[in-house]
Amino acid sequence: MKVDLQKGAEQLGGALGKAAELGKMAVGGAAAGAQALVERAQEANREALLKKYKPIFPERLLSEDFRIPNLVMIVDDAVRKDIEVCRGSVGWLSVQKGVEMLHLYDEAISVSGLSFIPAPICDSVYYVDPFDRKRFIRLDCYFDRMQESRLAELEHIAYALGAKRYSVELLDSFGKKRVTKQEISTGASFSKAKSQAHSEQSSSEEELTSSRRFARAECEGGREPVEPQLRWFAHDDSVRNLISVRLSSPDSGAMKVRDLEFSGSSFATISESAAAKIDGALSKISVKGDLKLQKKVRKESRQKLIFHVEF
Repeated sequence: MKVDLQKGAEQLGGALGKAAELGKMAVGGAAAGAQALVERAQEANREALLKKYKPIFPERLLSEDFRIPNLVMIVDDAVRKDIEVCRGSVGWLSVQKGVEMLHLYDEAISVSGLSFIPAPICDSVYYVDPFDRKRFIRLDCYFDRMQESRLAELEHIAYALGAKRYSVELLDSFGKKRVTKQEISTGASFSKAKSQAHSEQSSSEEELTSSRRFARAECEGGREPVEPQLRWFAHDDSVRNLISVRLSSPDSGAMKVRDLEFSGSSFATISESAAAKIDGALSKISVKGDLKLQKKVRKESRQKLIFHVEF
């Protein structure tokens, strides 16, 4: 039998080539597998860092699906500029004692679409306006601003309804004081034939209040009444009745003078439970000033607004 050496060499060479190719594929596969493991580890690490730092990026902040928390704190963007997963962000989210808060970089205010009253400053906390979720008021002056807003609405109501005069007065209640009265009477003692003094004591409680006049104005008469725009008093029956009477018969003289009283509980700015949660949240972070919102809510609940209007 004649052996074809040339053909055998060719077959051997082909086998060796296939082995080399398979070896390269195995090495390449191992390298690709190792690279995939590295990439998965890097992605897992990135996800962990995103979960830890919770950065907010412009596209999410401006998304219609994103609900901005009621609390916003203005912060310096330098605090996280060296953290890789935070680059390009406009701030971050945190949860303090169950209360969600947006920490917004001062440099990102212009792109946020939010407005801050008064001017935004770093390390200050702002709470959402109850009638505008794009507007935030600094907490240390929040209650004063809301009181001003209610006053402005009452003034608007008076002017829109054609009032000649109006005034708004704020009554602050400081609780009750016990007053003790002693009555002394003189009677005859028949057994001893001499006069004796008898005293009786009675006690009562008096409300301690102080009054502050917010506004008083006189306007030109003869104006045609128009429907006022309401926010704070949109669901108050006494205000709705006042408007209805004035619009239905402005010249009949059916209403010349009206006094309306509003209790603090009817125009609460923040509920006491919400204030307590916010106080707890602020105790966990560095905030300027001693806010004590719960105390302010209780004070507000003891106030009364007296609205006097003449037509």
